[in-house]
Amino acid sequence: MKNIFYTEFWHKYYPVILCFILLVFHFLSAYPGGMSSDSFDQYQQSISGNYNSHHPSLMSIVWSLINHIHQGPQLMLLVDLAFLWGGILLLLYADQQNKYRYLYLVIALSPNILSQSATIWKDVVFALGTFFCIATCIFFTY
Repeated sequence: MKNIFYTEFWHKYYPVILCFILLVFHFLSAYPGGMSSDSFDQYQQSISGNYNSHHPSLMSIVWSLINHIHQGPQLMLLVDLAFLWGGILLLLYADQQNKYRYLYLVIALSPNILSQSATIWKDVVFALGTFFCIATCIFFTY
């Protein structure tokens, strides 16, 4: 009987499976996501459609689109974590020749990133979005 851990499929998709499992675990441990008064204000703006200039409107607009699927902070948390784990996945695939490439997981598993990424703030969304964009550039460069 052939060992499934030595197949080509496992070798090719192991990073995807690993990042997906870690994303699900991270999502379940952070569910429904930490919110502050600023987060509640942006959530209220996303529901009402009345945006002000105190917070960036982009997050409230994206949140209003997500609210069509399910209202609440849960899917916004999922967007945050998808940026984080998607960026890690892109870095893992960009650096396939490096035997130490799994050290990229330290970025996402460090305590400060784990705790802050579970909070729904505009700063976290934009930081993780920037990380995802940089990881995408690295992936397509190498």
